[in-house]
Amino acid sequence: MSFYYSAIDDNDAIRANDVQGGPCPDTSDFPSIHEQSVMASPHLWELTAIANGTPYRDCTSELVPVWPAGECSTAEPIAQFIQRLPDTLRDDLADIDNTPEIAATWAKSVWGMQPDQATKFINEVRELADQARSVGEHLYWWSSL
Repeated sequence: MSFYYSAIDDNDAIRANDVQGGPCPDTSDFPSIHEQSVMASPHLWELTAIANGTPYRDCTSELVPVWPAGECSTAEPIAQFIQRLPDTLRDDLADIDNTPEIAATWAKSVWGMQPDQATKFINEVRELADQARSVGEHLYWWSSL
């Protein structure tokens, strides 16, 4: 499962782990959206590069691990995590002018996504990002394998 959601800070974002199934729009009090196939990196940065007409650059290092915190000292794969997206990405997502061309182009970079799914996700993430920005919240990516 994979969710994008907003929270006031990292401590608030960690509360998503207390909700069965994470920050699901139907069962949590977090403003959130669900899209299993969209990873924060590279997909969200690809989307903003396409929308802004700028070259894509890998920004994985800008994701901030929130939970589990810091470096993992085990060889075990992490089955669940929360990462904070940079506010610059939040703002770029909030400012997207979603057009059929942007959705169709971006859909090609997300495995199995169709342009109509891309349009729906872009509208949802744009709304979530705009709402978070307007109240001074951050965006988070919660994922569970």
